[in-house]
Amino acid sequence: MWLTDKLDVELLAKNFHLDRLGNLTRCTPGAKHGRVTFEVISAHTKPYKDLYSESVLIGKQKTSMGSATTMSSIMFTNNPLEPDFQLRHSHLLTSRYKSIYDDLRKGHYYINAEPEILEIAFDLPNDEEHYDKANAVQYFRRASSAFLLKMFNLNPKVRIEFTFFYLSAMFSAFPELDYCVLRVPHTSTGSKSLRELIRFFLRTAHRPNSTVSDSLFVAHRCTLFGDLHIFPLKKSELDEITTLLRLPSPSKETVYPDGDQESGISWTVSTQIPPEGCQIIDQIFSDIFSNAETEFTCYTIHCGNSKSRTIVGFIVLRPFTDYDALSKKFFLPRDEFFLTYRRGEIVIFKLHPLFHIWCDIIVRSAAIQDNYRELYYFHQFMGLSLPNDLMYNMMPVEPRRVTRNWFPQNDTEGVKRQIDTVNFPKINFISDHLHVVCHNLLPSKPMGIPSPLVIVGFSDICRAFLRHIIFGWNSKDFANFKRYNCLPMVDITVIVPHGVVEAAYDSDFSCSYCQGNKLCYVSIGSSCPFVKDATHRMDLRHWVQFVPGNLESIDRTEKVIRLSDSCNIRYERLLLLNDIRYGLKDEDTTVAMPHNYSVINYRLDKVILYHKLQNLFENDYLCTPIIIYGYSLAVYECINFLVTHGCQPNDITYVQPHIPVVSEQILYPREDAGLDPILIEMVADLGIEIYLSANFSRLIFFPNKANIESVEFQLIPSQKLIVLNCDIFINFNESFMCSGFERILLASGIELSNKKIIVNNDYCTNDPNIYAIGQYITMVPSPNYQYTHTNPQECAEKLAFVLNMQAGSTQQRFSKVNIFTGRLPLDYQVVKIVAPQPLLKAQLSTEYMESMTTYQDGDFCRVRVNPKMIVMEIVCVTKKKKSLLFLEYFCGRHVALLNNMRDRWKSGWIENFLEYFEQPWTELIMHERFQDLQLKNRRSLLAILMMDTNTNLRDADNRHSLEEAQRMKLENNLIEFVRTYRKEFVNEFALPEEFNAPTW
Repeated sequence: MWLTDKLDVELLAKNFHLDRLGNLTRCTPGAKHGRVTFEVISAHTKPYKDLYSESVLIGKQKTSMGSATTMSSIMFTNNPLEPDFQLRHSHLLTSRYKSIYDDLRKGHYYINAEPEILEIAFDLPNDEEHYDKANAVQYFRRASSAFLLKMFNLNPKVRIEFTFFYLSAMFSAFPELDYCVLRVPHTSTGSKSLRELIRFFLRTAHRPNSTVSDSLFVAHRCTLFGDLHIFPLKKSELDEITTLLRLPSPSKETVYPDGDQESGISWTVSTQIPPEGCQIIDQIFSDIFSNAETEFTCYTIHCGNSKSRTIVGFIVLRPFTDYDALSKKFFLPRDEFFLTYRRGEIVIFKLHPLFHIWCDIIVRSAAIQDNYRELYYFHQFMGLSLPNDLMYNMMPVEPRRVTRNWFPQNDTEGVKRQIDTVNFPKINFISDHLHVVCHNLLPSKPMGIPSPLVIVGFSDICRAFLRHIIFGWNSKDFANFKRYNCLPMVDITVIVPHGVVEAAYDSDFSCSYCQGNKLCYVSIGSSCPFVKDATHRMDLRHWVQFVPGNLESIDRTEKVIRLSDSCNIRYERLLLLNDIRYGLKDEDTTVAMPHNYSVINYRLDKVILYHKLQNLFENDYLCTPIIIYGYSLAVYECINFLVTHGCQPNDITYVQPHIPVVSEQILYPREDAGLDPILIEMVADLGIEIYLSANFSRLIFFPNKANIESVEFQLIPSQKLIVLNCDIFINFNESFMCSGFERILLASGIELSNKKIIVNNDYCTNDPNIYAIGQYITMVPSPNYQYTHTNPQECAEKLAFVLNMQAGSTQQRFSKVNIFTGRLPLDYQVVKIVAPQPLLKAQLSTEYMESMTTYQDGDFCRVRVNPKMIVMEIVCVTKKKKSLLFLEYFCGRHVALLNNMRDRWKSGWIENFLEYFEQPWTELIMHERFQDLQLKNRRSLLAILMMDTNTNLRDADNRHSLEEAQRMKLENNLIEFVRTYRKEFVNEFALPEEFNAPTW
């Protein structure tokens, strides 16, 4: 240990946010104080509730509009604009859209840097009679209450748990100082001893103008020597508890005069609980003290000796009895001990940040008081959640990787238990967006590979990769789950555009048209459940560091990524995961994107489009139609969004590009040539104007170049040009790489081919430290198969294996299905599930696949099987209000495994494929252990074949005998499978021993 008390607190105060730590100085209440002031720049983050609310955005628009001229919306569609009208129209669009488009995509909207005057109070020496303000800085430097840990090196033979005793010895070396400061260079690789050491430290944030590149960690003496106690809540402490809960967020945090004199602890972290939450908290404490049979228990956490104690936190618990409903959506072990121990729910958990390190001890001490064996906490994204400061120290519960059909019997299926005395928000474990964490009272253990990794982008594959790495410790046998309180540990930095992550996790967006915000087009996604749950039922921000900014260049020589705001990020390995779906193929990077141009690649794009539309409709500013261009099922989903959110059908123009009539080589989940003619007729019946076989030509701008005046299209085959005026142009033209990113890659020397990144079989570019995967890559040398549309989850698994971040083995071929889900006009919903297909030269087109269709009661289903009788595609369009994601289990299976589906359909026994896939026998295939059963069957069949290799199988009797032996073995395996996991099935399956059982 290398220690020194030579510390420049002035440098640290100017470069780091140290307000909550008293700026590392002594400031004793009642003593004589000196004061110094510094000019600093502080970062202020906008509250999440104020990001996308209509009231905030409308207020900004009114401010930015000024005295904009209003106009009538009465105008003939697609007529040439008069010059005067053209000018006024351009100014109006700019005034209405600029605040929405510009601000929501700029960093200053989410976090703002403002100059401030930092005033720091500190103790003056007792022998100082005459205080000279001119020398205040010198007194301030001598008032430091911190020492610096310059180096710490632990012998590898010593257990890392001993770090606590070494850190205690450091504070003993400076008994008069309260803080230990640790500076970690950004170029250093964290060792095990360093990771164990910084568990006792608080990380401090840099100021925007910081000149110090090192990371700063601070530890307080009371973290190690504080004497913590847990007591049941007393009524006399209620006022203090509620005061701490409702403490407002101070604009300028004060130092220790507001805290306890002896302990030196101050509550400076705001809870920001909404009024609805305060009402629930009042009901909870009222129930605790007035209801003799209350189910709530509250314990206060005290720090200090018997003479002087300070309340540093409290925890409120209640029984949790909905484990069975929770396990239907989240991956949890079987309820084997439901009769032997109780489970509890953490309702509120507040604890001072200095004592978070002792989470395990506090949780165990509180749980043992009520005989709880496990504690759960539920954070509702789109709803009300009470605070829990220790979510980082609890084990996250992984959502199920594939959505199962649980055959719900009533509307209350999966609803969390309610009580009469407290008006808790209703939670449905199956359908609501929840983040669930658990503490099983076992020792905490960090799980993961802490190798540094930098990612560019936030695509579906990126989200799947992050989820896969975070839950890499989870397995089917729950080996780690049953032994440790598993805490994910990763060192991943993700560079994303401004607002993308904030919009992905925004839970306060309110749609004025939809009954439930989670069912709105803005909130639902079209990807597979594995990807959607990364934002709906997980919060990646807990473990991954997201850096918002616009990529400017990649310096391969220095291994540095440069952002537009002068931020430089070093990397050891760089992943390019920022492929997009839609955009302009020949985008002009020198011209700013027009304000009335929309493309849907992220949820932020949907939020911006929603507010643009509301401004047009509410103020009657729509002068020319809204043009939607593209060929995809997503186009019809967007049209449904428009007509159900205030837009009249006659104000919409749909332009479809020319689609050559050729054989369909590859099944694509986002396009369907069979459904498209029906959907076009459906759109035409709504009154929407349609142009077919019209390819995009160019954008025509207003003179100010800020907005699109009209769009030019070329008709095929006449080659005639048509010009359509528009107020909003929504583009669904397929483009996987934007032109700006292409320019950056070319400038950095990354090899491209036809706007695609060239990679090898390990997804590595021509730079050995840069990897790429997605729809914008091409493999060279080209294998005998190329997959064009793959499952993001499987891509993430293969990438993790290549980077040595996943154990086991993997295959280069793909097997997981790809999914598209969406809502169509006239209240239909569609799901299309496609098995991966390699693109081979000698491959038969999809026309040679056999199609089986059913239509009954408004349910249309189509199933395609290839010549090998493997289900390659499932399409379902229905008006039923139910999730269709469980159909994923049946795509890619042999028809014989699906209860001889093809023969039954040909015999006329299947009238509705949707109902067929909801029959009880399908629950066997949807079980998590069904793949283990298939592996067991394969081994059993191979064992029977290897037992007697001399038998002539050409003989009918021998072949029949072998088939009988195989059939008996498979039946026994299936019966044993049902017997083992019988309690986990919703439907009741009879076993052979029950046929002779007596009836009562």
